[in-house]
Amino acid sequence: MISLASSFKLNEALELGHSILSQLGEGIQDNPSAEEVTQQIHHTMSIICDMPQVKLLNHFVMTDKNKLSAMRFLARLQSIAYFVKPSLNPYLVVKMVNTTLTFVLTKLSLSTEGLCPAAPVGLSWFGLLLVRDGFINLGSRCSLLAKAFLKNEGTRQYAGETLCVSSEIDSFVKPLQATHEMRCQGESAALSSGDIQFATINRLRDVSYYSWDGTKLTIVEEKIANASQFAKHQGQKLYLALLAFMQRKVSILVRGNSTIIIDEHAKGTMLMKAISFDDMYLSFIMKQDDLAQSCLIFLKQNVLIPRLLFLDVIHKFYAGLAFFRLYRETHDLSWADKGRECKKVMRVWASEGVPWNFQQKVQLMEAEEYYCDGNLEAAKDLYTKAIESSRQHKWINEEALCCELAAIFYLETGDMQASLEHFILAHELYETWGAIEKVNRLFRLQIQQPRCEFAPSVALSLSTRTLEELFPAFLGLVSSLKATSK
Repeated sequence: MISLASSFKLNEALELGHSILSQLGEGIQDNPSAEEVTQQIHHTMSIICDMPQVKLLNHFVMTDKNKLSAMRFLARLQSIAYFVKPSLNPYLVVKMVNTTLTFVLTKLSLSTEGLCPAAPVGLSWFGLLLVRDGFINLGSRCSLLAKAFLKNEGTRQYAGETLCVSSEIDSFVKPLQATHEMRCQGESAALSSGDIQFATINRLRDVSYYSWDGTKLTIVEEKIANASQFAKHQGQKLYLALLAFMQRKVSILVRGNSTIIIDEHAKGTMLMKAISFDDMYLSFIMKQDDLAQSCLIFLKQNVLIPRLLFLDVIHKFYAGLAFFRLYRETHDLSWADKGRECKKVMRVWASEGVPWNFQQKVQLMEAEEYYCDGNLEAAKDLYTKAIESSRQHKWINEEALCCELAAIFYLETGDMQASLEHFILAHELYETWGAIEKVNRLFRLQIQQPRCEFAPSVALSLSTRTLEELFPAFLGLVSSLKATSK
């Protein structure tokens, strides 16, 4: 099954998993209803909340050979389903937990089926499922239980996967930059137990988050190259393709072009979600003309897809900003509604998540929303707060973006001096991050539809002009700023 998945034969791997589980007496549904899965999630939530940790960790160990085998296949099948049939993923996660913890009617005790060595996998994935729905504290508790059980039992068979999933949960409650160590531990644990798949996944996700957490892009490219060499050596074609898309994004930010070609085998899988997001992100950040089209493709790829990774926080953030921009350009209210929905989900995560990762994101999304609504004073205040928060939390890429969007806001509302100051800051930050092509395109930024109702006196002069034309001394001021700082 793992061999089929690593060779892009995901549907065949899924079918094989179905067949094996049926033979083990643990058959699974092809298309469980969302209502049924939600009910099962809430039922399991209530029991885990009421069950003392010591009772879970010191309960009977499962000895039923069929159930033990089923848990091994469920642990791998849900990872495969994430790529080829994501709607099945939450159901499989709940199935794992309920197979691991077979409850009797009373919440005071567990049946003698007990726990099994794969229990940490089910608990960690269930925790991530809870985090997805905004129950971050309870999800974090499941993660702690999973890691405690892993330590208690002394088994390393599922350590790589458990640490990998737990690192996703940690990303909601700890600074993202502080979660890299756990993924490194997960890779080492997976390798020591012969789990090549999750050794590769730990490396892949670690590199992915380096590309979003403000790490210099030259360092990110080195990490992508090393991870690609590792995946190639291990024969992990699926993850090698994902790394190629990652390199494509970074290469465009740094050099403006990429020679990466999308593998035909990737089409029709969850890889298309990653591709569609990267295309939308690049259209947004590089100010390309195809933003509306790339947003529509992204939305199509993401319909009904469960959110089970911290990467979905990144998706919501940039998608929401792109939608607000499209509303201002097109005056189509549906884009504003989509932006507000993204902000609403971000606020849910931020309510229990660590401010280090969420504060500046919420502030910037709200600044853009207020700008769309015409509440300029509130927008101005939140742009300033977003810049300060991203600087305090060491997200240099997000600080650069906050400065750029604030600069556009000031430009389109008539405050030319504040606009110039923020463009200079954005230039400095993007250059420090290593996004050289983004820096070059910043000079060629074109204002397509200024907010005439807010600054009618400057509307005509702004239309279809570039920064170089608006601020003739822009390059000179940047050069002087650099010379002064040396």
